[in-house]
Amino acid sequence: MKPNSAGPPPHKTSTGRGPASRARKHPRTMQNVPSPTNPRLDAASHSRVLIPRLERREVAARPQRSRVSRACNNCRTRRTKCSGEQPRCKECQANGLPCVYEQSRKDRLQE
Repeated sequence: MKPNSAGPPPHKTSTGRGPASRARKHPRTMQNVPSPTNPRLDAASHSRVLIPRLERREVAARPQRSRVSRACNNCRTRRTKCSGEQPRCKECQANGLPCVYEQSRKDRLQE
């Protein structure tokens, strides 16, 4: 029986490449760095810096938008904001269109 024909492949030894081999060749120098002896430098690195806060402006109250219960047919078709005024809304007046309001579905079902 041949040794290469069966069983796991033979274990390869390290070629000296990769992070594990570098760690063995070059010991870390940062572990033995002494802390600063100057107390001002040491305290300055650990102190907190206060950041001044900006004064909050009061948000101006937006005018409340009026909501129309039902838009006229032209505004619904054109997808424009209907003022809901009768007999003619502002959009229909400005464009010279007839202003027709359909009954709502609830009103039609109740009749």
